[in-house]
Order: sequence, then C-alpha cells, then structure tokens
Amino acid sequence: MDLVLSICKRANKMITDQHTLFREANDPVLYLKRKSDEYYSIFQKYCHKATSAAIFGEIICQKLKEPIEQSVYQTTARDLAGEMKSNCESLNGNRSNLEKHILKTLAEEEDFYKYMNYMNNPRDHFKSFIRDEVSRYITDKFSVSVLPKMKENIKFLQQKIMKAAHESTEQFHTAALRWAD
Repeated sequence: MDLVLSICKRANKMITDQHTLFREANDPVLYLKRKSDEYYSIFQKYCHKATSAAIFGEIICQKLKEPIEQSVYQTTARDLAGEMKSNCESLNGNRSNLEKHILKTLAEEEDFYKYMNYMNNPRDHFKSFIRDEVSRYITDKFSVSVLPKMKENIKFLQQKIMKAAHESTEQFHTAALRWAD
C-alpha cells in the first residue's frame, strides 16, 4: 500500500509540474504580463514621437542583451586562456611543468592536508590548482587585461550588429523602391 501511495505522490508531483510549465508557456495572460514592460516601452517611444528606427533599435537591444553578454564572456574567456598559457608561468607548459608548480606551491604552503589531497585525488587537486591560478591571474590583471578585452569584444559586437542592421535596412529600402516602381 505504501508503494502505491509513493508512486501516486510522485506521479502527482510530476503531472503538476508539467501542467505548471505548460500553463506558463501557453497562457496568454501570463505571456502579456511578461511582455508588459517591453510593450509599455514601445508605447512610450511612440508617444514621444520616436522614429521607427529608434523603436526597432530598442527592441533589438532588449532581445539581444543576454546573447551579447554571453558572447562577450565566452570570447573574453578564450582570449584570456590564450594569454594565460603564454604569460602565466605555472600554466605555460606541459603537464610536468604544471606538476612542478603544484609541488612547489604545496611545499611553500606547508599544508599536509592539501598534500594528502594531492596524493589521494590528483585530478581534483589539479583542477583546484588551475582554478586558483586562473582566479589569481584574473584578479591581478583585471584592469590591465580583462576589462580592456571585454570592452574590445563589446565594441566588435556592436560594430557587427550595426553593420547587420544597416545592411538589412538597405536591402529593405532597395526592395521597397523596386516594389514602388
């Protein structure tokens, strides 16, 4: 009897969760509530006599904000990884060089627990050491290296988006002229 009750409770929870997800995805009232800020912003722009291009730009910025941020973070991370491989002494070689730096750090810290962790779980210790080195490098070089790279990547994406928008409007304009003729 307990088994049947347990299975029914689990099935009830699963069905309830799926129903909630379905309702959130397909309920027009919830959809409009989520979009109300966006629509209100567009309405305000129209009230202030904004041009269609300004409103179009606002919508594009709202839609592309998160993907642009992710792209900037990923590109900056790739750039920093290459920079760290060449500039960070402990990360710019092969595995034996990395192990030499790990052992040197363990000797300097004189922490027996970390040494035993290294002996018992070398993979975890390697990951931890690399994570610490990356964090230290990013913290030390943030204003000198990380921030300029992020700004450069943002500027590059901005130029790509502006170029794509310009090309799109040019294509639309020429198509409209052909249609008008």
